[in-house]
Amino acid sequence: MRAALLAALCLVACTPFYRVDEAHGLRVADGEERVRLQARAHELMSLGRPGAAAEAYQHAVELDPDPPAELFLSLAQARAADGQRAPARAAARLGLTRNPLPPNTRRGLRELLVRQYAADGLIEPALDFLPEPSLEGAMRVSELAQVLGPLADADQLARAGRGTESLARYEEWLAAFGVPTHRLLVGWSGNVLRAAAGPAGQAALEADRAAEEGRFDEAVALYALVFRFQSPATFDASVRARFETACARAAEPGATDEVLALTAKASDALGANRLGEALGLYRRAVASAPWWPEARHNLALLLAQVEQYAEALRHMQAFLRLSRDPAMTARAQARVIEWERRADPAQAEQVRAEAQLREADLTRHRSRARAWRDRGFVLMSAGAVVGAGAVACAVVGLRTNDQVRAGNFDTGRDILLATEVGKTANTLGTILAVTSGALVAIGLPIVLFSLDPAAPQVSVVGGPGFAGFAVSGVLP
Repeated sequence: MRAALLAALCLVACTPFYRVDEAHGLRVADGEERVRLQARAHELMSLGRPGAAAEAYQHAVELDPDPPAELFLSLAQARAADGQRAPARAAARLGLTRNPLPPNTRRGLRELLVRQYAADGLIEPALDFLPEPSLEGAMRVSELAQVLGPLADADQLARAGRGTESLARYEEWLAAFGVPTHRLLVGWSGNVLRAAAGPAGQAALEADRAAEEGRFDEAVALYALVFRFQSPATFDASVRARFETACARAAEPGATDEVLALTAKASDALGANRLGEALGLYRRAVASAPWWPEARHNLALLLAQVEQYAEALRHMQAFLRLSRDPAMTARAQARVIEWERRADPAQAEQVRAEAQLREADLTRHRSRARAWRDRGFVLMSAGAVVGAGAVACAVVGLRTNDQVRAGNFDTGRDILLATEVGKTANTLGTILAVTSGALVAIGLPIVLFSLDPAAPQVSVVGGPGFAGFAVSGVLP
């Protein structure tokens, strides 16, 4: 009985064991673990081990409740040095969402994104992150210079008034790159397209004449030539309606052997996960056969996959106007509705603002959780101290009871005094034990319900926590 009582008092007084990750999270809150991981990652990078460094940086990001943009830049650089382009891009994009974002860090993140997208042939997303959105700025990036070199040459020739040579060089670029869809590419083509205004206008007149005479197949081919040498805005305003009418009245327009070969190569590239190569092949297919709905449809899907929703919308809407397949048209219409929402800057800003509010709520929740957890620890610590006092009183009471039973006293007064001490010790021990149990019973649920694990949290805009899956490369 005595041993059972002592064991019960010890269990009440002892602070319970806590989750390992909770204790780990408390250490991380002091910043010591993150600093150690970053120092280790810097050392690994200097030793030429970017893969191991990236893992250390990744761990630091996941443990830090509010990782800075500089940490994401280091992680992205390590991933890039290790040849992990998609994870590097994901880390850099999350870094751009941080606030504050120092100018040098912003520039470093954007330059890394440009190079990593361009290295995979994803030219449109690369252009979105150019620190200097000009053709000259793009040509300073080696990964873009090779792709845009013919366009830059054509632009210089057009500026020099050498229109024929400019158009020839531009046609070479179209054959290698495909139809330009990005707003910057369209803008940089402006000088060349102005030089092509005369020939394109003449081709449009000949196409109109062929359509009036019922030679719709010939008219479609001539309108396709105009499509290649006019800006999208000019073509949509003056030629598109007549082009689509000719397509509808011609024999069902199919693809040439060259275009079919391009789309077959694009399918192979997609199967091998070479998205940039597939995009280029479909751009070339659209440039060669803008009347063929399938090429427009597939290019739109790929552009949406790399979050180029405005360009994807343009081609999917063209597909809807050209397609004669009701089933595909219905699916495409659903995608158009979704892409319109994503391409709308105002709505995108609203989504971003809502995500930031959720991040702020999450931060406030964590602060409140930590405050309540600290209160719970105080109560449990007080319970442990009171429990220790209860154990001491229990020991005194038990020893006094043994002395009374043994009768080792010289006078009756000593017996009475010992009896009173024993009663007092037992009463006080009971009170302290009950108090200790109450403190622990109150504090333990507070701690358990206020746990704030160090595991990463999913975030739309890359707020505190950050999803590990995003940093590991799900983003394009």
